[in-house]
Amino acid sequence: SIKQTGVPFGGMLVALSAPVIAVTCGWQWAIVMVIAMIAAVIALVQMRRGAWDTDRDSAAGVKQQKFGGVPLVLAQPSLRWVSLAGFLFAAVQRCLLTFTVIYLVAERGYSLIEAGIMLSLIQAGGIAGRLFWGWLADRMRSSIAVLLAIAVITVVDSVILMAMQSDWPRLAVYAMFLVFGAAALGWNGILHAETARVSPPGMASVVAGGSTFFVFAGVLIGPSLFTVAYGVIGAYSTTFILMALAAALGGVLLVFARRSAEM
Repeated sequence: SIKQTGVPFGGMLVALSAPVIAVTCGWQWAIVMVIAMIAAVIALVQMRRGAWDTDRDSAAGVKQQKFGGVPLVLAQPSLRWVSLAGFLFAAVQRCLLTFTVIYLVAERGYSLIEAGIMLSLIQAGGIAGRLFWGWLADRMRSSIAVLLAIAVITVVDSVILMAMQSDWPRLAVYAMFLVFGAAALGWNGILHAETARVSPPGMASVVAGGSTFFVFAGVLIGPSLFTVAYGVIGAYSTTFILMALAAALGGVLLVFARRSAEM
């Protein structure tokens, strides 16, 4: 969970800075900023690569396995259900991050900068959530129970987002987005830990690759389906029902995963 905080932290930086740069200098310069950040990361990693690669054996062979860990994940019921839940959670997470700013500006009358602040609150909630949920899962000794709680909160917040009005108190909106971010962005570390826990002995890294395949499939497919649905429905607020349905279905799959692990 601590490792996973890097993603929403970077997203929060972009959410706070990119809209300001786009409004004052043009959207092209916001992209230039992102490119500069990527180049800086590459340079920093390259400075340490020599030390990190001291045990590298260039003559070592690479074992080939068709489709990596995907068949292994699909063959074990508990891994299969958790990974498919990760697919749905990732779809919800990416739709929230992709369409929130557009929704607030186009349908709720927010300025681009203020909508960017709301997006940064989602990311901040994701940072805090990943740490809190990881701690709670350790205390409860159950990742599945925490993931189920996250699914419920995500469903509730998706419905609240659908009902949101322009005249709602800003403090209430801030709180809603913080909680939404903590849930919709907070599941990643726990899901990875759960797949590692139920992996066959010595196969945790292979399972991690297979499970991540489903997570990133959700990242790719979720916004695409949302866009198609929006084209039919014509309103972002109504289309957010898809996020509630996906989170609810993810909760059902987690129940299947828990039952499979207990068998």
